[in-house]
Amino acid sequence: MTQPAQVSTTNPSDRSPGLATAGALVLVAAAVAWHVLQLLDWSVRSPFDFDAKTFYIPYARRLLDEGWSFLFSPAAIQVPPVSFMFPAIFGADLAVQKQVGILLSALVVVLLFRTGWLLHSRRAGVFAALLFACSPIPLPYMSTGSVEPTFVFLLTTWAWGMAEGASGRRWGFWVAGIAVGLASLTRATLLYYLPLVIAGSLLAARLQPTSRTAWRGMLLTHTLGFAMVAPLLLRNIVAFGLPAISTGAGVALYNGHHVLTWGFDPGYFALTFDFGILGRQGAGHLDLDTDRVLVGAAKRVVASFDLLFLAKLYAIKLASFVFVSNVEWIAPVAELRTWRVVLFCLSLASLPGLLARPALLVMAGGAAFQVAAHLPVLYAHRYSVVALDVPLALLAGIGLMTAWQDWSARAKVTGLALMASATLGGVVVADTARLLQPNVENTPHVTVFERGRGALQMTAGAGAALIGDGRIRTNAGIAELDIDLRGEPIEAGRNYVLAIDGSLDVPANRPASCVVIYFYSVAGEPFVRNRALATSWNTNGRPQRMLNGVNEQIQMHGPGILRLQFHCGAGATIDISRIAVVQPFFSFDFLRNHFSERGVLKPE
Repeated sequence: MTQPAQVSTTNPSDRSPGLATAGALVLVAAAVAWHVLQLLDWSVRSPFDFDAKTFYIPYARRLLDEGWSFLFSPAAIQVPPVSFMFPAIFGADLAVQKQVGILLSALVVVLLFRTGWLLHSRRAGVFAALLFACSPIPLPYMSTGSVEPTFVFLLTTWAWGMAEGASGRRWGFWVAGIAVGLASLTRATLLYYLPLVIAGSLLAARLQPTSRTAWRGMLLTHTLGFAMVAPLLLRNIVAFGLPAISTGAGVALYNGHHVLTWGFDPGYFALTFDFGILGRQGAGHLDLDTDRVLVGAAKRVVASFDLLFLAKLYAIKLASFVFVSNVEWIAPVAELRTWRVVLFCLSLASLPGLLARPALLVMAGGAAFQVAAHLPVLYAHRYSVVALDVPLALLAGIGLMTAWQDWSARAKVTGLALMASATLGGVVVADTARLLQPNVENTPHVTVFERGRGALQMTAGAGAALIGDGRIRTNAGIAELDIDLRGEPIEAGRNYVLAIDGSLDVPANRPASCVVIYFYSVAGEPFVRNRALATSWNTNGRPQRMLNGVNEQIQMHGPGILRLQFHCGAGATIDISRIAVVQPFFSFDFLRNHFSERGVLKPE
C-alpha cells in the first residue's frame, strides 16, 4: 500500500529547528493573548446575542429541565441540536457561554498554527494563526453565546484532524469525522457538502494512486461525519416529514429573495422582517407548519423572478458575502474589506498546490460550497464570517509562504502590486460607492404622504441657517435640520421607508460622503442617540435619492418631528426638494399583478 508523503514540519532554511519552533510558539502565544483581549472587549458590547437569548439558552434550559424527552419534541427541531445541547453542558448560562466562546476562539488560533505547519511549514502555520487572531472580522461573533464560536472551532478541528491524518496519524481522520459531524449538527449548511466529499474521495482514490491513502482517510472522515447526522435526519423525515436537521429554511429562503431588501437581513435597512403568509394563528416563524409555508412561498417567488433580476440579486449578495457590503455597520467597511481582499489574494497563491494536499482541497471546497449555499438564503455578514474566515486564514498563510519560497522576484513584485491595487480599489468603493438602498421602485408600495419644496416646514437648528425654500447652509461642524411631520398619517406597527430627494455640496477639500444621522420624536419625546439611524450622503452637489427604513432604529411609529444631523463641517449647502414616506408590501397578489408589468417578474 502506498503511504502518503510525510510533510516536513521544519523549514530547511532553519539552522536551529528547536529555536525556530520556540520563536513560533512565542508569536502564536502573543497572537492568542491579543485575540483574547479583543474578544473580552467585544463580549460586553456585542450586538449578536439575540439568538442565544431567544433560542439557544432557553432551549438548553428546557433540555436540563425536561431531560432527553425535549429532544423528541417539535420545539427541538427549530434549531440544530448542538446549538442548545452544547450550552446545556455549561449550565445554560449566557455569561458562561460567552466565556466558553472566547476559549474556543483562542483554541482556533492554536489549531490554525498546527494545521498550517502540517500542511506546509511552521512559518505558514504562524502566519495563518496571526491572520485570524489579528483580523477584526471575526471579533464581534466569537465572543457571543451564539453558535458561531462553536461552529468555527469545529470547522478548524475538522481541518486540523484531516491534516494530522494526511501526515500519517490515522487517528486524525477520526477526530476530523467527529468534528465535521458535530459542525453539521451546529449549522446544517455543511451537511450537504459531506456527500459530495464522500463521492469525490471515492473517485480521487481511484484516479490518484499516489495519494490513495489520504483520500481513503477523507472517505473515512466524511462517512463518519454523515453517519453522525443520518439518524437525526432520518428521525426528522419519519416523525415530522422534515428532510433537514432543523426548520429555518423557509424564513431564510423567503427573506433571502425579498425584493425590497435585496435578500439582505432587513436590519441593514432599518426595516423589520417580513414573514409573508405565516402558518396557523400564533405560530412562530420557526414552527414546522410555518416553515413549510415559507418554503413554498420562497419557491413561488423565485419561479416568478425574471432571470436577469435573479442574477442581479445573487450577484449583489455574492459580492457582499465575499468582500463585505457597503451597508455593513459593525466596523468601517474599508477595514473589513481590506482584510478580505488581502486574505483572498494571498489564498490564490496556495491554489496550485491544492491537488497535492487533499485535506486543504477539501477545506477550500467546503468554503466554496458554503458561499454557493448561502446565495439563495438571507444575507447577513456573520454568515460569511463562519463560512470563510478560518479557511481563508489557513489558505492565506500557506499562500504567503508559497509565494515567498517559490515565486521569482518579479512574480513577487507583480503579486504585491496586484494585491495593493485590489485593496485600494476596495477602499475607494467603500468610501465613494452609493449605499445599497431598499428596492422600493420594484416593490409594491403606497405613498403615505409626500411634500415638495414649498411645503417642507423646515426649521434650521444648531449649526445651520435657512437660505431659501428647502435649502440650508451649515456654519458649524455639526448642523441640524428639523422637519415637522406632526400632521401626517403615520401609524404604529407599519413598515415605512423614508424617501428624501436632495443634494449636498461641500467645499472641494472635504470627503466624498458625509455622515447624516436621522432622529425622530413622537409627542414630545427627546431626540436620543439610541433611537437614531446613521447613513451617508454623497457630497458632490448632484441630486440624489436617499431611501431608509425608519421603523427599527429611529422608531417612526406616529406623527412627529424628523431631525437630520449633518456631520460635514461648515460651508456645506444642503438642498432638499422632496420628502415622502411610503409603505411597501410584499404579497403574492402584488407580485403577480405589479412586478410582471415592470419586467422584474416573468408574466404568467
